[in-house]
Amino acid sequence: MGTSLRALARAKVNLGFEVLGRRPDGYHEVRTILATISLADRLEAWPADALLVESTRPELGSQSDLVYRAVRLVFESLGPGGGAILRVEKRIPVAAGLGGGASDAAATLRLVRRMLRLKLTETDLYRIAAQLGADVPFFIRGGIALATGRGDQLEPLPDLPPWPVVVGLDREGPADKTRRAYGALGPAHWSSGESVLGLAERLIGGCWSPVEAPPNAFDLMAGQLYPGIDQLKARFLEAGARWVSLAGAGPAVFTVEPDADRARMMVWRLRRNGVRVFLCRFTPRLRRL
Repeated sequence: MGTSLRALARAKVNLGFEVLGRRPDGYHEVRTILATISLADRLEAWPADALLVESTRPELGSQSDLVYRAVRLVFESLGPGGGAILRVEKRIPVAAGLGGGASDAAATLRLVRRMLRLKLTETDLYRIAAQLGADVPFFIRGGIALATGRGDQLEPLPDLPPWPVVVGLDREGPADKTRRAYGALGPAHWSSGESVLGLAERLIGGCWSPVEAPPNAFDLMAGQLYPGIDQLKARFLEAGARWVSLAGAGPAVFTVEPDADRARMMVWRLRRNGVRVFLCRFTPRLRRL
């Protein structure tokens, strides 16, 4: 089969998520801060005569999957012929608000670019990524970024220290979870975006404290969207979390705990209570593609 290449696809959390309202194009205008964490899927690729995507999650890897669509876009730009085999080892929970599908797609673009030694610029990668979804361009480099517009307009922010991030999940969401979550939003849940912009300014100034709870519009209706989420949040607080928020639109939740010993103790308490939990850390923006 030949030599393979490997890449990591990092998960993300949202350090604040405000929805400003519905746009004329039907999407929502958002202000959010995206941050990659160490929880990651693992991708491996080989050159081949045809295109095949395999996944440790049997329901993934079809022609509608983001990984398949990402590699197909690259090969379509090259003309007829050629292919690749991609294997995806899923570790990021699916439909959980952690960006696993979008991150897999971005990692696929980086991986195929390396495998075929393509002369695709960073701008080219962003252009292809934007065709796959609003979150995909962020994962080309990851790190910390302020996302505006539909979530596709990105302003890189300074990397955070590798503080522990504790992620918990009661159950994965349905495939149409994001559509349902946005559909549940109304004018009562919209805000100005100033809280997220203020948080971004503190990140730029190096004065954001991880004991400060970030706002998330979806927290306001989490109980009606995800049965059991209120109990999950309560378990986090009982385990010592200073705050707990949805990751994206959920149903995964997370907290940041700068004290590593406190974070480990929190994870131990949560696991003792039967919570599916991941002890992660913030990861920096990729320096090389």
